[in-house]
Amino acid sequence: MKKILKSILFLLCGVCVLSACDEDRDSNPTLQEPSTFVLNTPAYSTQTIDLKHSKTLHFTWSQPDYGFPAAAKYQIQIALDKNSLFKVSGDEAQLDKTGKTKADYAMPDQVFTVCTGDVNASSIAKGIMQIAKWKESEVPAKQAIYARAISVLAGDTIYSNLVELNVAPYYIELKAADPEMWYVIGAGITGGWDNGWANVGTSMLPFFTKAGAEYDFKTGQGILEFDSYFAKDAEFKILKTPGDWSYGFGGSDDLSKLALRNGSDDVPNIKAPEDGYYKITLDTKNITCSMTKLKPTTPYALYNEMNVVCGGNSTALVAAQNRSGMENHVWKGEITLPDGGELKFKSGSTEWGSTDFPYGVTTTTGANIPTVAGTYTVYFNDLSGAFYFFKK
Repeated sequence: MKKILKSILFLLCGVCVLSACDEDRDSNPTLQEPSTFVLNTPAYSTQTIDLKHSKTLHFTWSQPDYGFPAAAKYQIQIALDKNSLFKVSGDEAQLDKTGKTKADYAMPDQVFTVCTGDVNASSIAKGIMQIAKWKESEVPAKQAIYARAISVLAGDTIYSNLVELNVAPYYIELKAADPEMWYVIGAGITGGWDNGWANVGTSMLPFFTKAGAEYDFKTGQGILEFDSYFAKDAEFKILKTPGDWSYGFGGSDDLSKLALRNGSDDVPNIKAPEDGYYKITLDTKNITCSMTKLKPTTPYALYNEMNVVCGGNSTALVAAQNRSGMENHVWKGEITLPDGGELKFKSGSTEWGSTDFPYGVTTTTGANIPTVAGTYTVYFNDLSGAFYFFKK
């Protein structure tokens, strides 16, 4: 790494030498390879910072002595032990679903290009929880933390001194980010084109997660799907954010590569080339989208009703695709669930179950779905078996 840094520095110096007059050579930068730099002790270090009621914590540091004003990138790291080796980050530890990997430091996401920065108090609180993993009843009223800054330039990283701070932490439930959600809108879905947030569930329907897919722990990005019956030439689009037409997917001559609109001129609407069942596959990480014809070996069933059965209670769902001339295969409803309960989707004698919650893909032989207390908007796709309980 240091060889790369040296090469860059020599190149910069060479440019300076070529452009400098003989009498100015003494002012050319001298190559430096600093091993550390200084994180200043904040004025608030003698206080106990209430993280729950603070917005940011302000830090300043000296620029490492690279020998010239370098465009380094800086971040803050925190630990709970002043003797921490800073080996495993909180994000790395959370990727281990077994829980065996232990974090000894955390690094908030904020990146800075100048020698001062405000780090979100909530990011620090989350980082503390990633390291300590306290139960809610175990969170102390006061906790010492140790902060250091890192500087990254040309792939080479150096570290500052440690600064001790006192904070009042609070409990944060550590969990993976929910899957990043996108929406289908238009005549091919419900007949409406109103893309406002208030119309999610009416003119806009959310995608569903894919069976067996993994979603990025921090961003929720991954593969989404939407299975449906589409009438020929019934037009629709795909949007990421309700209210925003400028980013999403439209039609193209090749349905395997739908057209992305990213703040550019509008793209055509998507159209099914013939009546039938289709699967839309959306990769929210790589930003690609395709539409393929489904060819079931047996005819898909049409259901006149759908219910969520939880314990002795049954909640009726309503058809979400209510455009004339279309088949409905997406159901929606509002439901309040108990903690530790179990449920299934049911229509007549057919039941769908899964071991996942709040989203997943069911089968007609699946187990009861475990529940977490709360009030939800639920969507269920009877073609794919996919469901999603969005907490209200």
